[in-house]
Amino acid sequence: MVDKFFIKLYNFFSTRQRLLLIVFGVVFLVCIYLAFNLKFSEDISDFLPQGNQYSKVSGAISQASGNSRIFVYFSSKDSTFDIQSIKKSMDFFVKTAKQNDKKHYFNDLSSKVDQNQVGYLASFVQENIAYFVDSMSFSRIDSCLVNSDSILTATKKLLQQPVPSFIKQVANNDPLNIFTPILVGLKKINPTSNYSIDNGYVFDNQYKRGVVFFNSPVGMSESGNNAEIISALNDAIKITIGKYPDTEIRLFGPPVVAVCNAERIKKDTIATSIVSTLLILVVLWFSIRSVKNLTITALTLAFSFAAALSAAKLIFGEISLISVGISAVFTGIALNYPLHFITHFYHTGGNMSLNMREISAPLTTGNITTVVAFYSLMFADSPALKHLGFIGGSLLAACILVTLTVLPHVVNYVEIKKNENSFVFFDRIFCFLQKKVSNGFVDSLYCNFAK
Repeated sequence: MVDKFFIKLYNFFSTRQRLLLIVFGVVFLVCIYLAFNLKFSEDISDFLPQGNQYSKVSGAISQASGNSRIFVYFSSKDSTFDIQSIKKSMDFFVKTAKQNDKKHYFNDLSSKVDQNQVGYLASFVQENIAYFVDSMSFSRIDSCLVNSDSILTATKKLLQQPVPSFIKQVANNDPLNIFTPILVGLKKINPTSNYSIDNGYVFDNQYKRGVVFFNSPVGMSESGNNAEIISALNDAIKITIGKYPDTEIRLFGPPVVAVCNAERIKKDTIATSIVSTLLILVVLWFSIRSVKNLTITALTLAFSFAAALSAAKLIFGEISLISVGISAVFTGIALNYPLHFITHFYHTGGNMSLNMREISAPLTTGNITTVVAFYSLMFADSPALKHLGFIGGSLLAACILVTLTVLPHVVNYVEIKKNENSFVFFDRIFCFLQKKVSNGFVDSLYCNFAK
């Protein structure tokens, strides 16, 4: 049924080839325009399932593990460590980053830490103390009530002494010290064991490096926006080093690593795509042996990619860049359609009508099954897998459509005699390997039989 449709379409455009080429050119230009306006997401978490429950769990894990935190380390280039100079460079770096921050990425960036956070933590625990109480706490409550007078006297003396404000706050909220062991137990977490604080500035315990850190507002996995953040930080670093040449500044953190990995993936994807395309073109040349037909095949592939991306623009608006990179492996599958069409056209002796009758049915049948297999990924919970399946299915659908509508009117016939020795080099290689494998197999059987 489908093959008859393409045969009728071929007969219709046989006398209207100019109209067909104009329509193809206009559609191609529209697809290119839409493809260039497609937005790409570089969030590696797109390959993970999406949902309200997953988002909450992922957000909680990210906050607890500090995966979105970026660290900026300041140190001296020589062996001497001038702490005052490091403090000044830290202040200047933060000031510079905020002055050039047009997208408000660095609103929370500061060269000092808020030491009142300790008091906030104690207040949080006291406000939610019911969640921290265990069986040991009840026995302590009884003893505190029995000795309430002595405990209150000790608390009164404590408040009269010059102690930090957060200790006074804890004493006012819990004068009987009923829940003091719970607060003391927080020391076991000890998050600042490797760092020291000097007037709000954070240094390592050896006072060899100063540290400025903040949480990326877009999280760890969004490498596209994080690339802009890190680029802005690097610009601020260059300006700071220009003013303080004796200071060495380095960036570190999960978002920094994620951006570096994303950049590496982009470069590797482009390099492998170029190499694979060149190798495919070399192999195609041995089969097609026509510059025009080879160019037409390349244009068919380019149109198919443009059509798939333009369809993604209309349906999704934004797709995963990683999915687009992976879709480059579909090039070999897509090229099979024009390759089979052209080589079979050579086989029929240049009879296009016969070629359409013989090749339309097998090409469309094989294409439909493959397209349906790709589109089945649209039912996945992962956005990136949906995008991958949609691009793969749309790419192959567009390729078969161009192969059976446009190619019949533009390909050139190349006599088989000119092409009969195209694969002599490859035939010799395969014959050599076949002999080696066959001889090895026979020798193996002989040795086993002799044993």
